[in-house]
Amino acid sequence: MIAHKNLSFILLDSLVATLHDIADDLKGIHDMSCNRTKDAYLLGECLTVYAHAIVQNKLKAWGSFSLLYNKATDISMNKNFLCQHIRFLDPDSSFPVEMLYRLLPIENGKAKGLFSALMDALEPHNLGWDFVVASDGENLMQGSKDSVLTCMMEVMPGLFVLKCFCHNFYLVAEHASKYLSATDCPAFGADNAPVMVGKGKGHYGFM
Repeated sequence: MIAHKNLSFILLDSLVATLHDIADDLKGIHDMSCNRTKDAYLLGECLTVYAHAIVQNKLKAWGSFSLLYNKATDISMNKNFLCQHIRFLDPDSSFPVEMLYRLLPIENGKAKGLFSALMDALEPHNLGWDFVVASDGENLMQGSKDSVLTCMMEVMPGLFVLKCFCHNFYLVAEHASKYLSATDCPAFGADNAPVMVGKGKGHYGFM
């Protein structure tokens, strides 16, 4: 009912207690115990396989997609996860959509471990690298040595890399600021802040 009617999981904390008050004499109700945490876990386990199969069928029907991925750390459990998003044209509506593809726990957070996790998430479902037309390059995994990017280039020698301008711009500014004294930094930022938000010519002048 919670999933079918798209209701809040918070309802479960009071729903089960209400059922006990109404019909606690029934064995099925008397032994029932379910809170929102348990229900969220059960729904995730039941619906994830079904939802994942739908996404896979759509990807195969369209034939290509772009891949977005990053590593995250769950502090509460001290585990690393690889989050994979995909962007593609929905074959039913012909509109671009973005979906969560997988959230995988990983033991090795280095480049080869992340690349292996990407391979394991795609290839068993017949979604090889021939389907991938683009990948994000904003994060730390796009270095020129021992990175996810270099692992990709071993599989796809003709890979074309287009870096994120905003991210590169930040790195350039950070590198340049190291050569300024503590008193020069505030003045430098104040003098160039209007130029930074201007047109492309202003960006070039600032850099």
